[in-house]
Amino acid sequence: MDDRLPDPAETAVPLLALADHRFAVEATAPVAPAELTARIPLLTHLLRHATGPHRAIPAALLADHVLRTGNTGLARLSLDHAKHAAPNDPLIAVVARRLASTGSTS
Repeated sequence: MDDRLPDPAETAVPLLALADHRFAVEATAPVAPAELTARIPLLTHLLRHATGPHRAIPAALLADHVLRTGNTGLARLSLDHAKHAAPNDPLIAVVARRLASTGSTS
C-alpha cells in the first residue's frame, strides 16, 4: 500500500470529513492539474474502503477529478458508483451536469 494513504482503520476520518458537503464542494473547486492527479489515489482508496452510502462522495469526487484530467470513461464509471450509493445527493447532480456538458460518449 502507498505509505501516503491511510490504512483501512484510519479511512473513517477522511470519509467523515467528506460527509460534510462544504468540504466536498470545496474539493470540486478549480485546482492545478498536478493537484487533481495527486488527489486521485486518495479518492480511489476511500472509494475502495467505503461502504453503502459512504461511497457516494468519494465516488463523485473521483468522477469530478478524473473528468477534469480528461478520463470521461472512468468519470462515468465513478459517477455510476456514486449514483448507486446515494442517488439524490446534490454533489452527484453537479458532477453529472459537468460530465453531460462534455458531450462525450466514451
